[in-house]
Amino acid sequence: MLNTQYDSNERPAQPPEKRSKGVVFYIGCSDVELAYQELTGRGLRAERPEVATYGLKLFSVEDPDGYTVVFQEVR
Repeated sequence: MLNTQYDSNERPAQPPEKRSKGVVFYIGCSDVELAYQELTGRGLRAERPEVATYGLKLFSVEDPDGYTVVFQEVR
């Protein structure tokens, strides 16, 4: 957990405005295909993993607050 927006665990009726698109969280995976299958099997919507021009196999999603989360595997 990086931080909780609501320390008292009370959530507002409406979600807050989306956060900056300038923040990206990278998560290293030993098997990005397996991570993709596990997460999409639980309902996550994401494009299939691809190999980037710089060699990492990855896929990305946006979390509910608008942050980008990238799951990547060194190949």
